[in-house]
Amino acid sequence: MYDEKAIKAAMDRGEGEDLLLKIKPWEQVGDFLVGELESVHDFESSEFDTPCKRYVLRTNGGRISTVLGAVVDKSLQGQNLIDKTLYIEYKGKIPTKGGRHMNDFVVRRLTNAENYQRVGKEEAETGKK
Repeated sequence: MYDEKAIKAAMDRGEGEDLLLKIKPWEQVGDFLVGELESVHDFESSEFDTPCKRYVLRTNGGRISTVLGAVVDKSLQGQNLIDKTLYIEYKGKIPTKGGRHMNDFVVRRLTNAENYQRVGKEEAETGKK
């Protein structure tokens, strides 16, 4: 019925629509993500003491989901950012009261996003040209 080898080759070339979200962990200072904000959802996890938001962005590497934490959520609350191009950079962990820590980010809306040349899928995923 289907030519499975041809379909596999097409998938290897990046054809078709990926229905699953990739998850962006924040591990190294300087990690960054650029994409159009598609949606924001409530997110609860035993890892976090307070409820926070999950951000879904459309990127060159596909749809990516990430959590930035309650402090960032409060800072972004009420801003109309859906379909806006965001630059998110991880700046590391900063200590808080009680010996705990929180993740620190730079979050910027690219006001002239159309001026930035789109890169290929490999470069988007690896950060290498």
